[in-house]
Amino acid sequence: MQTGYAGGNLLNLFSHLQTDLSGFDFSHLAIRQAYLANAILHNTNFTNVNISETVFAETFGGVLSVAFSPDGQYLATGDTKGEIQIWDTGTRKQLVRCRGHQHWTWAVTFSPDGRYLASAADDYLVKLWDVETGQCLHTYKGHTYSVNAVAFSPEGNILTSCGQAMGKKQPCFEKETTDICHR
Repeated sequence: MQTGYAGGNLLNLFSHLQTDLSGFDFSHLAIRQAYLANAILHNTNFTNVNISETVFAETFGGVLSVAFSPDGQYLATGDTKGEIQIWDTGTRKQLVRCRGHQHWTWAVTFSPDGRYLASAADDYLVKLWDVETGQCLHTYKGHTYSVNAVAFSPEGNILTSCGQAMGKKQPCFEKETTDICHR
């Protein structure tokens, strides 16, 4: 495979001009010293590319869970790093990153009014987040193993979670959210 700066220089020029690179085909190029941290690369083809000394946008773990807000304005993702990202579906930009889980985040769900997000993870915890700020409002404890599912009641006043238990039946927990969500 060829090496050189032409591919990297081309991408740097596109990035400097703030060109949306979605759908471009850069397959089989040698890309060296490209700075793509702010580039939009949705559906960009990098098949068989020799990439070296190149910076991409910040990485995140493998996505395990996704949920749309009730109005469709936001998309939340939970990943293998225990992080949750909340994205604007119109601009496709990340709005907030919620950090607090120590292990895989198996489930995320929005409250019916879209103001809160609940998450369930391998760290035996359920967390309640403020969608606008990414702040953890409350951590629910009580599971003895991985928590795999979380859901709000239709009114949004009850949060239910279920998980695994090594060889035992794990109960579902229900927590009243009224005090936290309606301050």
